[in-house]
Amino acid sequence: MTRIKLPYYVVRNGRGYFEIGKERAKDTGLLASEPLGEDGPEAWRRARASYEAYLAARDPNNKKRLGGYPPGSLGAAYTLWRGTPDWKEKAARTREEYERAWDDHIDPNFGKRPINKITVADSEAFHRRLQRDISASDAHRTLKIWRALLNMLAKKHLIARAPIGAVTNPMPKGRGQFWLASEVARLLRAAHLLHRFTKDDKWQAMGLLVWLGWETALSPADCRTLTLAMLKRDRSGWYVERERTKTGAAAKPPISDTLADALSAYATRGGRTPLPSANLFHNSAGDPMDRFHMADNFRDLRRVAFGKGEIRQFMDIRRSANLEADLGGASAQDRAAVMANALDKNKSLDAVYTPVTVARARKAQEARGAGRELLAQELGRAKSRKPPAGGV
Repeated sequence: MTRIKLPYYVVRNGRGYFEIGKERAKDTGLLASEPLGEDGPEAWRRARASYEAYLAARDPNNKKRLGGYPPGSLGAAYTLWRGTPDWKEKAARTREEYERAWDDHIDPNFGKRPINKITVADSEAFHRRLQRDISASDAHRTLKIWRALLNMLAKKHLIARAPIGAVTNPMPKGRGQFWLASEVARLLRAAHLLHRFTKDDKWQAMGLLVWLGWETALSPADCRTLTLAMLKRDRSGWYVERERTKTGAAAKPPISDTLADALSAYATRGGRTPLPSANLFHNSAGDPMDRFHMADNFRDLRRVAFGKGEIRQFMDIRRSANLEADLGGASAQDRAAVMANALDKNKSLDAVYTPVTVARARKAQEARGAGRELLAQELGRAKSRKPPAGGV
């Protein structure tokens, strides 16, 4: 067989090994001797991948470059990857998802673990633990990021293959919860009281976000990223003019004069003069409100208003607005236009935003009364008809 020269690749008894020695292994957190199987193309490929992992694990500068993680660890690889063009090209929302999954779940479990010591069994156990201990939606998002990280390591030849395992990561079931108008009013009162007693502007922002979501049926992201430039007025009153954050579709929902005044007062509080293109809503630190601060703040607001047992989310406000319009007689086309989506053409999307409700069933039952009379009239007309002379 043709022999090939690879750094730290040795052959003994027809089998290949990647061997860096005990000192290099201690410095990098990698194996001193890694068995690669029978000498041949597959072992050579794995040797190249192991060498790439070794190069990545070495720390020629200082530990700060690796974010304080041990050389060769998953945390070090993640830190280095975040400095690459691959990371910078990702959308801001995607980067936020990575950071949330890393901080909350991946780092505590695998941050300091050598990347070549993460096994399929580890990954499968991680899958099962998340699916057991946290919500279905959080588990799905975290595991999606976990798999993407492992695949990135394999793509960069830092590991031979991604040790994902055979555990599935099913999409969580669609939500069907909604809020009543009286319950939204209760959330607004809670936000007002929290702001009054804590003097923290995040509660004023949270109250306005709930109010904005209720009046406009905009998504949480579209509410959170509102700017003053998006507030418009015509002869009939105020409205929001913006592109959907998720799809880019145009949305122009109207808002009340009262809400428009409240948004303007919030924007100019304390003598501020915000740029028309700057995000209107901010967190306690004065930074633009991101999706995670918004979710955390809404969770706290909900707990104050309804207690720990309440699980409905901000996103359910959008569904509530659609349900009200549906039961009030608005067509699917009109509701799709307001929400800037395709629920009038997409049955799955319609099922998400217009779930089955008792009120909808009762409305259909009431409609049966009118239909019953029409059927009776039709039957009466049929009986009154006489067959033509001579039969058929």
